[in-house]
Amino acid sequence: MQFNTYIFMTCLIFSGYYTKTYNMHTLPSTDLVNGAQALAYCQQTQDTYIVIVWPRGHHHLAYIIEKLNEHGSVKYVQNSVHNKKELFSLYRKLHKHMSYKSAKKYFKPYIRASSYKPLPIAALVFHTKDSLEKIIDWKKEIRDYIGESYYSIHINDHYDPGTIEAAHAVFDSPLTHTSL
Repeated sequence: MQFNTYIFMTCLIFSGYYTKTYNMHTLPSTDLVNGAQALAYCQQTQDTYIVIVWPRGHHHLAYIIEKLNEHGSVKYVQNSVHNKKELFSLYRKLHKHMSYKSAKKYFKPYIRASSYKPLPIAALVFHTKDSLEKIIDWKKEIRDYIGESYYSIHINDHYDPGTIEAAHAVFDSPLTHTSL
């Protein structure tokens, strides 16, 4: 993986109808070039995981990618910005077992910015052959380094229907309309 290319992206923030340039971290070059390909890859490839880097961890994206690549391969990175309502919708899709009331309560720490400020997230497709014990160990290592516990990063523990559902939620839904 190469990490030597700086990517400058312009994004249209729909809530304010203005453009803003973001200086993104160095990102790996991958074979997957869009969300549709990322979704198809998740559907066809075992040992694939969806990683959501929430706003509280987004400034550590380069570190997260580097650590993930030590344990497997980041296949796709999609950066986007959203408002609180859109992120809560994604949170609900990732935590379907939770009641609305519980989800509302537990979601609050994931974002600490005002509801008027665009909030960045990154969705990654990650492939690894590591065991569940190893996955849990390096997830804890990443969270400990960032210092924001579960509020910074979400990684599904198993390749299962939840992986496909999470991939649909981030790569094949109206939520991704504000991609950087």
